[in-house]
Amino acid sequence: MAGQLDPIWVPSATDIALARLTPFAEFATRKYGYRGSSYLGLWQWSVANEAQALNPQAKSPPKISTTITSPGAAL
Repeated sequence: MAGQLDPIWVPSATDIALARLTPFAEFATRKYGYRGSSYLGLWQWSVANEAQALNPQAKSPPKISTTITSPGAAL
């Protein structure tokens, strides 16, 4: 296909099985019916389904803390 590039590296089945992203893709498939087969597809799904992707137990999007603390700071 014109304009399509061949990847310079493709992960092996072992690499995919050991990837930290694989359990997330399996969770999205099992719980939410995600049916993609690529990193791009999983990324697009997670953006479109942000609340479920970040916190599957939440009923609304999670609150993100913007507080910055240093390791030695007293709370």
